[in-house]
Amino acid sequence: MKRSKFLLLMGSVLMLASLPWGTNLAFGNAGPAGVTFYANSPSGGSSGTALRKFVDSLPGLTPAGANNLGQYIPVAVADTTTYLGSDYYQIGIMDYTKQVHTDLPKATKFRGYVDLGTGSPPAPHYLGPLIVAERDRPVRLKVTNQLGTGTAGNLPLPVDTTLNGAGSGPLGGSEYYTQNRTSIHNHGAFTPWISDGTPHQWFTPAGEGGNYLKGASFQNVPDMPPPGDGSQTLYYTNQQSGRLMFYHEHAVGITRLGVYAGLAAGYLIHDPVEDNLIATGVIPNQGGGVYNWGIPLIIQDKTFVPQDVTTVQDTKWNTAWGTYGDLYFPHIYEPNQSLTDPSGMNPYGRWDFGPWVQPNILAPVEVPAPTINAALPLPGTDVDHPENYLTSVTPESFMDVMMVNGTVYPYLNVEPKAYRFRILNACNDRFVNLQLYLDASGGGTGATATAIVNLTSGSISSIGLTNGGSGYVRAPGINITGGGGFGAMATASISGGAVSGITITNPGSGYTSDPTVTIGATTEVSMVQAAPNGFYPATWPKDGRDGGVPDPATAGPKFIQIGTEGGILPAVAVRDNQPINYDYDRGSATFGNVQNIEGVDPAIKGVTVFLGAAERADVIVDFSGVPSGTNVILYNDAPAPVPGFQPRYDYYTGNPDLTSTGGAPQTQVGVGPNTRTIMQFRVMATPPAPFIPGSSFNLATLETALPNAYVASQPPPIVPQTYYPPAYASAVDQHCRINDTALTYTGLGLAGTQTLQAEQKAIVELFEPYGRMNATLGYEVFDPTANPARSNGIGFAYIDPPVEIFQRGQIQLWKITHNGVDTHPVHIHLNNAQIINRVGWDGVIKPPEPYERGWKETIRMNPLESIFIAQKADLPVTPFAVPDSIRPLNPSKPLGDTSGFTNINPKTGQPITTTPTVNVMTNFGHEYVWHCHILGHEENDMMRPLKVTGIIPVGSLDLLFLLD
Repeated sequence: MKRSKFLLLMGSVLMLASLPWGTNLAFGNAGPAGVTFYANSPSGGSSGTALRKFVDSLPGLTPAGANNLGQYIPVAVADTTTYLGSDYYQIGIMDYTKQVHTDLPKATKFRGYVDLGTGSPPAPHYLGPLIVAERDRPVRLKVTNQLGTGTAGNLPLPVDTTLNGAGSGPLGGSEYYTQNRTSIHNHGAFTPWISDGTPHQWFTPAGEGGNYLKGASFQNVPDMPPPGDGSQTLYYTNQQSGRLMFYHEHAVGITRLGVYAGLAAGYLIHDPVEDNLIATGVIPNQGGGVYNWGIPLIIQDKTFVPQDVTTVQDTKWNTAWGTYGDLYFPHIYEPNQSLTDPSGMNPYGRWDFGPWVQPNILAPVEVPAPTINAALPLPGTDVDHPENYLTSVTPESFMDVMMVNGTVYPYLNVEPKAYRFRILNACNDRFVNLQLYLDASGGGTGATATAIVNLTSGSISSIGLTNGGSGYVRAPGINITGGGGFGAMATASISGGAVSGITITNPGSGYTSDPTVTIGATTEVSMVQAAPNGFYPATWPKDGRDGGVPDPATAGPKFIQIGTEGGILPAVAVRDNQPINYDYDRGSATFGNVQNIEGVDPAIKGVTVFLGAAERADVIVDFSGVPSGTNVILYNDAPAPVPGFQPRYDYYTGNPDLTSTGGAPQTQVGVGPNTRTIMQFRVMATPPAPFIPGSSFNLATLETALPNAYVASQPPPIVPQTYYPPAYASAVDQHCRINDTALTYTGLGLAGTQTLQAEQKAIVELFEPYGRMNATLGYEVFDPTANPARSNGIGFAYIDPPVEIFQRGQIQLWKITHNGVDTHPVHIHLNNAQIINRVGWDGVIKPPEPYERGWKETIRMNPLESIFIAQKADLPVTPFAVPDSIRPLNPSKPLGDTSGFTNINPKTGQPITTTPTVNVMTNFGHEYVWHCHILGHEENDMMRPLKVTGIIPVGSLDLLFLLD
């Protein structure tokens, strides 16, 4: 590329590396009426009834698992006769309502899947129906879109028509793509591309009018009868090991909204190796039946429309989307910067705005000054007022209430035994770091105290014990809320089963009246200061973070992780309960990242069960060491975003009141909004049906059996390492260094060494044409002509011609260099990948963490690191021929259009001038994609095609390379 463009892009990367991605730590979030526009869930008063924690039970599987609200996850009923050798299901898509918490004023509007093959009237349930499949036994589906037509099919959420594929189509004019489109992606499935559910495989209901009824990649299964208008047939091979997957919405332009509205459901594959581990008691099975393969815990964050949404919190909210108790979704792009505030900053801002930040570093005088293109104005407004566009996409949407299996803050009764849980982070954008702690009750009741505030200093001067209570077996936790202040903390001491004293550990500040002191809340986790303490584990945070950290003395059972989304692990990963830790080495290139060197030194712990959006964890939790009658709380302290923590998205009991600048009020004891305390396990002597206790559990037996099961059920690693079972292991670890362009390694059963060239990929965080922040996938280009020589990431659009091209059976090594500041969970369709290692830009090699060894298809990629992954692009065996995907590069534009393409050669970084990209019919071979699974990122173009073929597809950039 021209040096001026290179400097522009490189300068933008350096500039953004110093800016907080989606963060303005100085200010609160939603603000005064008509000034800022971001609502929070009801929290009491005029906002509506606050949602109490742990008053509704966890929905189980089948009607027998219904909770007190009537919620359960149905299991789809297979038709085993229509297609011999296959399980056949008929699935519908429809709008419905469901009560998801006792305190919500009504049943909330959702859009979801329903089993049409039961012979009964469709009965939709949130997150259903779960499909249970067997390894190597195909599943066939007929999916019928039963949504309304015309405006009756509109989503109950704000749709941004500036997104490619959500606005006008190739015919132009006033006809837009409809909001009742759907494309089902079975996330993690090894499936032919015609059934993969990529963004352009959508279809509309029968009876829909207009010209846009099916996506450009839409296909049916060739050996199944044509399903008719408004339906599609799908074929899943299940030619893979046992694992939890999930099928969800993937239509271009509306993926994030469809998933948030409820279009997601589980898909579980089991295999003979796993079944044997269960049958022999190595893995607990909860008594068999529908829980034979564990209890699902599908975690999501939501925000519910508050009662005062249009009068106070978000006066731009359209009540056609939802009213009090329905789902809320951010829809106004509020810049961090201001053209009118003397400080230059908007006290209510959330995201940087391209036209108002420094776009480039100064270039040498001999280099022509780069051209800076002005941002496009959003519809209905001008470039200086992006907040006036009422349905904007936002970089992320971090919500304030936690749901599990479709119920807000549920509880689950368990016996003091081992349970297997299949955990899915199904949040749109939020990461979770899951831990288990005994509740703050201390096992007793009745203790009370009062606080006295020094009104001169605004801090707490004393706390007086008024009743010591009884029955305490450990020190109860203390919560201090109200009084207009924040930050006060205290600890209790006990004697003879009663509270005998209270010690103030932080007097807090800003108090204008005496706050409320709560001792021993069963809904809370005991918190202590994040400060040096010789009694705490060495890895306990000492960074003084607001709100403190859980008391390590209350740590609950450990998570025993046996699998990920790629199936079982090569070894058991026992996860100590660990609050999130960061890289605080100021000499480190990854300073501020979530700590991730446990693969180097197991004593340096950064997380417990750390899951980005769409990641899964297969875990066992042994409650046998927890006394009956004790509550254990599932706790999360992952920052939002990761790692650039933003206090306005961290909702916890006693958090600072941010209403003066539009944020949420202080969360009170026992209610939401709260994103820290997710659910409660109640350890009981006798569990209620259907949670039947399983057989006894022995960790040592599991640790012996799991490596053998891995070899029996999982493909061998591409690059052997020391931590694999002996049959798959190497004598030494085989890693890549920061400047490596290839990996030479010793493979399994191969004479000599093998060499894989590293395909250079990049993550780039910049701004899209309207000036909004967005991230893209692209390519890292090395420029030896620069002084000094340097590499540079160039972001590409989804519509750009394919570059990730595999021949069937080909192995590729990718080096993905992260040029931004967000951690991205990147999902690869079709392929499972092996993480070889990460490496910081300072050269520190970081092998995969113990819980992410083996196979992965959703992989966390961290700022200022490169990650090396190896993958093999096999194709499934099908009983029918699979055609190539042939479609326009950009289906939303007419053929011959030239707009929106990057026109840069990803191999050289030079502009493509001889043959600039034109929207033409293109052979995508077997068409898949890879993308970020932060859905706000994916939706605004953090996605690229992935093609598998035997030849170079027509229209590939590889052909253009020959000409430029």
